[in-house]
Amino acid sequence: MPQKLVRRRYGCQPVLIQHGPVPLTRRHAYSEGTEPSGDHLMSHGPSTTTPTCTTRRREPSYTAALLWVTRQCTTHLQTRENVFNCLMLMPLFLVPGLLYYWFAMRRFPDFSRKRAAQRLHLFEEGLVVHPPSGGDPVALRWDSLRLQQEITQLVINGVPAPTKYVYSAGAPGHGSVRITEFYEDPDIWGPRMQDAVVRAQGPAVLETLREGGTVPFGALSLSRTAVSAPGKGSLPWPKVREVRAAGGLVRIMTTDSSGDPVRWSHNHAKDITNLHLFLAVAHSLHKQSAA
Repeated sequence: MPQKLVRRRYGCQPVLIQHGPVPLTRRHAYSEGTEPSGDHLMSHGPSTTTPTCTTRRREPSYTAALLWVTRQCTTHLQTRENVFNCLMLMPLFLVPGLLYYWFAMRRFPDFSRKRAAQRLHLFEEGLVVHPPSGGDPVALRWDSLRLQQEITQLVINGVPAPTKYVYSAGAPGHGSVRITEFYEDPDIWGPRMQDAVVRAQGPAVLETLREGGTVPFGALSLSRTAVSAPGKGSLPWPKVREVRAAGGLVRIMTTDSSGDPVRWSHNHAKDITNLHLFLAVAHSLHKQSAA
């Protein structure tokens, strides 16, 4: 019976904004030799837990072949010819297997000092990330950050696999970087980054809206009078029934002539720039139009 593969997407709901540092108890909370200070909120090291598979896998073909060669060698070592054949066959299977495990394990911090030294630092004014692939650190400020997130989880035969976190962060003229679950505690530093963007960019966005401007958030744009989407036009706020983020999708709901809810637009959460800021502003504008 074939396995049933289900892909779930998770969108972040607006989180309660908390000010001040969040205490961390897990290891790698701060870089070695660095003590937390007032402007150094959080610093995360790479996760040192090797991913585990939720389903049993068959042995790779080279492993089975290596076991067969070993059995043959231990059984037929009576003649010089068999010894020579075993010595010739062993490198053909042993070397590729060792190389495979060597390069595969080096992806994890437990087996690579270079990757274990990578860090993600969150400060009061921005972030600094050392990319897992190496290279120079990338520094970005909260007030100019463009943050997109994708949080997914595979469910195989009813068994959930580890959640995957991908945050694409960038700023004009300052480069971009992908931040993943390679860094420990993504469920903590992910919302913290979104919260920092809300606090840093929220006042400027509200000022632009008060002046009659339009603020783009990737696939959707907001103004004081309406929400806009490419190919859909604009929907005035009095006609907006609900702005919802769930299941990895951001939906704009309206009503039909009979008063029933109708989906006006839906977009993947990863296509919305600064998702938490978008949701906070959209809910505020919708509330004001209903008052």
